[in-house]
Amino acid sequence: MRQISERDRPPRRSRRGVLWALLSSLVAAALIVAAIVIMQSRSDTTGTVVADGSTGTTLATPQTEEQRIVAAYKGYWAAVDKASAAPVDPNSPAIGAYATGAQLQAAVDALRQKAAGGLAGRYPANSVHEQRPRVVQISGDRAGVQSCDIDDGYVVNMASGAPVGPTGVETLLVNAQLIREGVNWKVAGLQFAKSWKGVAGCAVGQS
Repeated sequence: MRQISERDRPPRRSRRGVLWALLSSLVAAALIVAAIVIMQSRSDTTGTVVADGSTGTTLATPQTEEQRIVAAYKGYWAAVDKASAAPVDPNSPAIGAYATGAQLQAAVDALRQKAAGGLAGRYPANSVHEQRPRVVQISGDRAGVQSCDIDDGYVVNMASGAPVGPTGVETLLVNAQLIREGVNWKVAGLQFAKSWKGVAGCAVGQS
C-alpha cells in the first residue's frame, strides 16, 4: 500500500471557511428566490392600484380605451354618491374630475339644491345599487355609453332622517355621452331612456 504523506493530502479548509462558504450559498439562494417573487408579482399586476371612492375597494388601473371610458362613467356616479351623502358637498373636486360641461353644471346645481334644502342622499344597509355600462361608440375624443343601472338610493331630511320622496329599487337604462379632455374621459351628458320598478328590464335581459 502506498504511503500518503502530508504533502499528498488535499489542503484542509478551516471550519470558519466552510461556514462562510455555506452562508454565502444560502444568501445567494435567498436573493434568487426574492427576485423570482418580485418578477412574479409584477407579471400578475396589470397596473397601478387605485381606490374606488364609493366602496373603498381597490381596482386595477384601466388599460384599454374602453376600460377607461367605463371607469369614467362609474367614477362619475361614485363621485356624485359621495358628494350627495351628508354633509352634502357641492364643491367636491371629484365631480369635476369625472364630469364636464352641462353635466358638471347639472350635478353641482343638484347638490346645491340638496344642501340648501337640508337634504342628503342615502343607500339602504344592504344596497344592491350598481352600474353595468358598455361602450357603444368611440369617435375621436367622444364616446357613447349605454348602461343598465340598478338604483336603490333615496333622499332623506338630514334633520329628521326621514325619507323624502320615493324609496325602493329601480332599474334604469341610461345613455351617456363622454368627452376626452387631455388623457381623461368625462361625462358630458346623460339621458334616462327607460325605467322599471325593482331589478327588472335590462337587468334581466329585457328591453
